[in-house]
Amino acid sequence: MILNAGRTWFVVALPLLLAACGGGGAPVTTQSPQSVAQPPADGRPVTQSDTEIAQLIYGDTQRTPAGFFSDPVPAVAGYVSTSHIKAPDVGLGTRPYELCTDDWNQALQWSESAATRGSSYDALTGNGDSAMYFEFDRLRNGTPQGYIRQRVFKCAFVNRDDIDLRQPAGAAGRLNGPQPQAADLRQLSEYLWEFTPYNNTGNVVLRSVGASSAGMLTQTLYLASKSAGVNGACDSIQVLEWTHTLDTATGNITRAVTSLWSFTVRQEAGSVAVCPR
Repeated sequence: MILNAGRTWFVVALPLLLAACGGGGAPVTTQSPQSVAQPPADGRPVTQSDTEIAQLIYGDTQRTPAGFFSDPVPAVAGYVSTSHIKAPDVGLGTRPYELCTDDWNQALQWSESAATRGSSYDALTGNGDSAMYFEFDRLRNGTPQGYIRQRVFKCAFVNRDDIDLRQPAGAAGRLNGPQPQAADLRQLSEYLWEFTPYNNTGNVVLRSVGASSAGMLTQTLYLASKSAGVNGACDSIQVLEWTHTLDTATGNITRAVTSLWSFTVRQEAGSVAVCPR
């Protein structure tokens, strides 16, 4: 099941630069041109062999391919947690969907409400925005100290009030604007990956690729996810296809997850070997 529950990063202690309330610097988000590398001629959707996939997972130094969406965290003491404010966070029902607005004041009100309803009120220290969202930055007391990035989607970019984050497939929102483009779908798809369980140790993105057909655009992320073996058994790695499909006439997006294949591996003395079937 894919849940957009936010993500947490631990970083080293460095000086903190914050934007003033009511304006200030925008969060840095970058994305390189999409790779045009083609899959092997045998129809396998990724270029990596099973052994190479396992090496990526065990190495855990590069979870995404070159050109994938990047959302750097600030260099602060303690941990950095990033999440989108959801309806239950502010008392708007129980279905967990991310809120959106184009009104900065409304976004700030939701941020304050979510902070007030939390286990402890986290002080607002800065804010910013991007084309996708408003961001409100807060410091959480405690040891270690936490730096909280609360975000609210901009409806002008995407409205996600039709989704249920408890479900792994189905509706995924509506891209807004005069004419949704493949680049918009790619940006959203790769950004949303950051908030899934697949953005954790034991998981990698092998490839991100877009495609188009009559009135439809798709963005597919090929993922690999490891499950640890029990009682000395080999670990299992599953290769998945996570696809977002956009109806260009309506802007509506749907999502689906498909298991493609799996294999077992073992790591011993720093080397990786695929286990016999």
